Amino acid sequence: MNAAWTGQYDATQIILCLSKGHKTYKNIKLNKEFTVSFGTKKEVAACDYVGIVSGNKVANKIENTG
Repeated sequence: MNAAWTGQYDATQIILCLSKGHKTYKNIKLNKEFTVSFGTKKEVAACDYVGIVSGNKVANKIENTG
């Protein structure tokens, strides 16, 4: 997931605004966990792709990033 509606809540917490219709929301509810990381210049195209393409519509979204 490439999150546009996120932010730093305080020095040790972040906030994510997720819709229940997103695959990411469903995966967090299913697995009870998630990881946060930052994309690099090398990963710009892959980050853009996962931000545009819905995991609800494309089953192999991550594999498509190369």
